[in-house]
Amino acid sequence: MPTLKVDGKTVEAPAGVPIIEAAKLAGIEVPYFCYHEKLSRPANCRQCLVEVAKAPKLVPACYTTVSEGMEVFTESARVKEVQRTNMEFLLLNHPVDCPICDQAGECKLQDYYRDYDFKPSRLNILPNHKPKVVRLGAQVVLDAERCILCTRCVRFYEEIVSSENAVGAKKKHQTAPQTAAPSQRPLGVFKRGSKSELGLYPGEELPHGYARNVVDICPVGALTSEEFRFRKRVWFLRRTESICTGCATGCNIHLEHHEGVAYRYKPRDNEAVNECWVCDDGAYSYTRINEQRLTAPKVRQGDVFAEVTWADAIGAAAAALNAQDNGRPVGVVLSAQASVEDNWAFTRLAREVLGEPRFYLGGKAPWQGDKVLKSDDQNPNTLGVKLIGGKVLLGLDALIADLKGQKLRAVLVVGGDLADPKAYEALRSAPAVVLVATNETPALQSATVLLPGVTHAEKEGVFVNGDGRAQHFFQAFDPKGRAAPEWKIALKLGERLGRDFGWTGPQSIFDDLAAQVPAFMGQSYQTIGNGGALLDGFKPAEPSAPAASPAP
Repeated sequence: MPTLKVDGKTVEAPAGVPIIEAAKLAGIEVPYFCYHEKLSRPANCRQCLVEVAKAPKLVPACYTTVSEGMEVFTESARVKEVQRTNMEFLLLNHPVDCPICDQAGECKLQDYYRDYDFKPSRLNILPNHKPKVVRLGAQVVLDAERCILCTRCVRFYEEIVSSENAVGAKKKHQTAPQTAAPSQRPLGVFKRGSKSELGLYPGEELPHGYARNVVDICPVGALTSEEFRFRKRVWFLRRTESICTGCATGCNIHLEHHEGVAYRYKPRDNEAVNECWVCDDGAYSYTRINEQRLTAPKVRQGDVFAEVTWADAIGAAAAALNAQDNGRPVGVVLSAQASVEDNWAFTRLAREVLGEPRFYLGGKAPWQGDKVLKSDDQNPNTLGVKLIGGKVLLGLDALIADLKGQKLRAVLVVGGDLADPKAYEALRSAPAVVLVATNETPALQSATVLLPGVTHAEKEGVFVNGDGRAQHFFQAFDPKGRAAPEWKIALKLGERLGRDFGWTGPQSIFDDLAAQVPAFMGQSYQTIGNGGALLDGFKPAEPSAPAASPAP
């Protein structure tokens, strides 16, 4: 690896990396707007210019690669003056509408103005005016006056979306991005000079699929999400590391929330799963955390539900599940939407307390995936449930047949999502249904006892994605209403039925699981960490290839 000096600090950096990355290794920040590690490097914003010994001019740190013996200066008088004057240039025609801009608080223009300019404008003529509040499609809104023409969004569609395999390290990558046809490249820069502006090609709009990423990578307030606009100031939001539950890919995300309300998902870097991207369906799937929630235990009385205490609800559920009925077993529907801890807790409860149960796999129905990030499986933990259930885990067709044949004395449904609509109809014929669910589903119509669970935002746990990677998510805020984590519901049911499992929390349940299920042996919350860990028998995904870098 080449050895160089950055502001006097000796650094070893991988061959071929730009100076800006070498500076990071030395703990030095070089300001930038247009640079993005997953996109090509046009070096058009000029904010990252640095001084290199023996070079006649300042060079862009985002494009210039390191070499042996290179000496870089990021704090010299020449560099500081260029950074200041470049900021003044970028802000000449900016509307400076920070008080009403959703990007305020996480805007590079704000931060760099404070750090590198911090002087009043010298412009003595009216600034250029450009289109504002332009809806580009897919819930993306453009304010062209705020745009600094970094072209990140344009390059995203040219290099990432246009190449089917360019997003998601689990897929096969190409060595260079394809050149996109206009239909694949909806965005461009039009006009010239100070009149240049970002816009759509005639007749085009941003297609739903991966458009939210252009909002995430926009360094200023030019591109915003119509769904998030004016809902919450970003400095109020708290950030929790979590996993997208939209499909089996298990994209790593930051769940941003305030006072028990989820406001948005932002992609979290994980090269082995989603790199730094997220699909639109996943980005907006957080609404399930807030909407149509079940928040209180209830027992059916005739045609209506009556809200009861947890003790009464647990007692009613235990009585329904433990009723002796000519030796007929209890049916237990595990959930591909619930964590491995929740599923393991109910698996042990059923096996050790409820006789010889029959297990079935529940979850959301398949949807249309793609060759980028979206999996055909709309559940975050299908593989995890299958590894726990093993060969005795049956499909919903078996549940439907067992219910029609009156072979079950009661059904315990975890999650409430049943992929086959016929399963909801068959469930109505069950003698008793104990439903443990977070949201309203058609299964609620058949429930005898309702035990409200919590979403992944209100608990800690592990999902196993479709590639066999166990991934840890963390609790963001307290449960809504009187809802409780599913594992705790299983624990209380066990205590009522005379079995104390001794679990103290999700981690102790996972340790119990890892001691008994072969695929999880040797794993723990510590080995999984924040980046996940492949379970035994699964191979790592193929690494991605870097994007090409055209000359500046």
